[in-house]
Amino acid sequence: MARETSDALAQVDALRQLIDEHHDVVALLDRAALLREASRRIRERTGLDLGYAAQLEGEDLLVIRGWSGSRSCRLRNLEVRRGLGLGGKSFALARPVWVPDYCASPAITHEFDAVIRAEGIGAMVAVPLLHDGTVLGVAYGAQRETIRIGDTVLREVERIAAPTATALHLAERADGQTEAALLAERQRIAVALHDSVGAMLFSIGAEVRDLQSDACADPQLLAKLRGVEARIADTAAAFRESLAVLDVVTPNQALTATVRGDCEAFGRRTGVVARCIALTDVPALDDAHCAAVVAVVREALVNVEKHAAATSVVVSIAATDGGVAVAVADDGLGWSAAGERSRATRGTSSGLGLQASYDRLARLGGTLSVVGNEDGGLTVRAWVPGT
Repeated sequence: MARETSDALAQVDALRQLIDEHHDVVALLDRAALLREASRRIRERTGLDLGYAAQLEGEDLLVIRGWSGSRSCRLRNLEVRRGLGLGGKSFALARPVWVPDYCASPAITHEFDAVIRAEGIGAMVAVPLLHDGTVLGVAYGAQRETIRIGDTVLREVERIAAPTATALHLAERADGQTEAALLAERQRIAVALHDSVGAMLFSIGAEVRDLQSDACADPQLLAKLRGVEARIADTAAAFRESLAVLDVVTPNQALTATVRGDCEAFGRRTGVVARCIALTDVPALDDAHCAAVVAVVREALVNVEKHAAATSVVVSIAATDGGVAVAVADDGLGWSAAGERSRATRGTSSGLGLQASYDRLARLGGTLSVVGNEDGGLTVRAWVPGT
């Protein structure tokens, strides 16, 4: 009987783990759902009366987007500035803090006492949602009585906060990937429309002007043709303005969108699977630095196409060391095609394209190298300083 009970409990634990993993996956698609799930787990696993969670939505602003066990709407979507209240203090210090009696505590500011009283809260704990040392939000637990928050409760909230912070980071990255993909598609549509509709409008306008040059044309016909030409000119101007709006991207978006577009074009041209992954937000670069990064990616892709016999390529881009780094990794022949592949270190490059990229980056204070991958293929790595 004891064994059967133990097996049943193990199955329950396994089921709970599967449910938690399912919630985690769903939450990645919706940060509000992620925060709601974290709030629910805080209540469930600590036994506290309330759980709620806030995410960073400005340089110094937290907004509570998840809650569980609340009596009123006062906590919902509440804005909390850095340093204010218990959550703001946890945000500012980047560490857990707790109080046995919120409204009576001398250790915090009291801008939110009316909200706390409306919920009947006594004790509260706040734990920052930290990823790589950066606060992405704050997780809270609260009890409707004055108690001491024990180490067991604090550790449980911390155990919930850690994966929640990671999931928030991944959700932000997913948002960035989606946005970059949309920008790349907008640019592709803009180019396609320019080449098709733009060219058609120009051709029609030219034909109308040719008709007007006929000296034998009827005056009334000439007047109508001039009217048609004017309307075509107005349409072309409006079309160009629409294309300009469609093609607008911010500097940090433009680089990722351009690289993503190059990967998609490479994939269509070669049939080789090519992915672009933005590991972080990319800071704005001036035209020279941005062009240098794009040139490296394009030259590396050309080399893969010509010499690598690869089946897949991954281009990653990230902000690092005060600049922007890009890596183009393939699963091809690697150094076995030594006469063909470029060893991009000064004086040993057998490829004029990568050597030119090396020189270009060096003039900007950047670096370029080519290394072999442990599982085959090569990786071209480039870095340029920020501007």
